[in-house]
Amino acid sequence: MNKPTRLELPTPFSIGSVNAWLFTDPEPILVDCGQKTDDCIAALEAGLAGEGLKIADLKKVIITHGHVDHAGLAGYLAERCDAEFWVSDYAWDWVCDLDRVWNQRIDFMQETVIKAGVDPVVAKQMGNRMRDIPEIWIPVPADRMVRFNTRTKLNMGGARWDVIYAPGHTQTQTCFYEPESKMLISADMLLHIAPVPVVERTVGVNDAGQPERILGLVEYMKSVERFYDLEVSAVFPGHGPEFKEPHRVVIDRQRDRIHKRKKQCYDLVAGGESTAMGLTDIMYSHFPADSKITGLAMVIGYLDLLMAEGQVSRQEEQGIWHFSVQDN
Repeated sequence: MNKPTRLELPTPFSIGSVNAWLFTDPEPILVDCGQKTDDCIAALEAGLAGEGLKIADLKKVIITHGHVDHAGLAGYLAERCDAEFWVSDYAWDWVCDLDRVWNQRIDFMQETVIKAGVDPVVAKQMGNRMRDIPEIWIPVPADRMVRFNTRTKLNMGGARWDVIYAPGHTQTQTCFYEPESKMLISADMLLHIAPVPVVERTVGVNDAGQPERILGLVEYMKSVERFYDLEVSAVFPGHGPEFKEPHRVVIDRQRDRIHKRKKQCYDLVAGGESTAMGLTDIMYSHFPADSKITGLAMVIGYLDLLMAEGQVSRQEEQGIWHFSVQDN
């Protein structure tokens, strides 16, 4: 089978461009689609035209996970083609019931970052910026969608692809693996740089009736072990070009970086810095203010790892988390 074609689509985010992967034979299938911005639409139309196609020719659009840069254009496409929109159980609500789950995420994010030490006024400003996202994220009518799960075989490019659930960056993420060619569409699970563990809540609630926070970086480290063991001939990531080096080399480099930053985090806590935001201001001092949420998400992840390993503990005082080194 032929490799999918990379369509590089611009985004308004610091990550840079996002990839849509196009299969043309035996039918046009698009994996991920970018967000609803004029430059993204123009780039998608140009990429399709380079393969002799138009949006109206698409037969399937398959979404890897529920983030705006991967799924935001889906509703726009649904208005302009007769394609089926294949969405996993994990990402379903993010494609057809966006307003509800997005507002839940904003509220939960604000609550979390305040506990992490962000000033409540700044947290509200973060939330207000997030409320603009649905302007570029168009839901798909549920009757246009086809549900898939990890038992599904996806027919793409004349082959049958396995679906692999890959939590860590987000609990909505799936990747696609073709066992004969050993090709992997890795979404944001395997990137050229380690993906950020997004601050997310559980779908359900605990015994106290409250949602709990997903331990994103802990989940990522578990997921990456499974992908390390996978035999892979080619990786087509959600951002950046096809991998030029073995996927295990990339994973080793990223895990080493995570462990080094986790150690730095531990040393700072041992030195008396007790809040996640205080740690972020030190470890990500080079980040502009409007990107600090990315650094904060990573720091929360490092602290989650340290807590899971029994190296640090957390106490809540006046609504703010404080971390300290565990006595051995």
